[in-house]
Amino acid sequence: MRWVIHGEEEAWSSPWLSVRRLDVEQPDGDRVDYHAVRLSDVAAAVVTDASAWPTYRG
Repeated sequence: MRWVIHGEEEAWSSPWLSVRRLDVEQPDGDRVDYHAVRLSDVAAAVVTDASAWPTYRG
């Protein structure tokens, strides 16, 4: 069971990320719009009161 991508277009972009709109067919046969955020090569951290969880995407 796989998702099938029928089309993709850029909805918004900046030098650091882009938002893509995909026309996909789900494994159950439903065809829907799916939105994806694509990051450039960045490093990010989520900081709370007590700690930080570094996240890296290379």
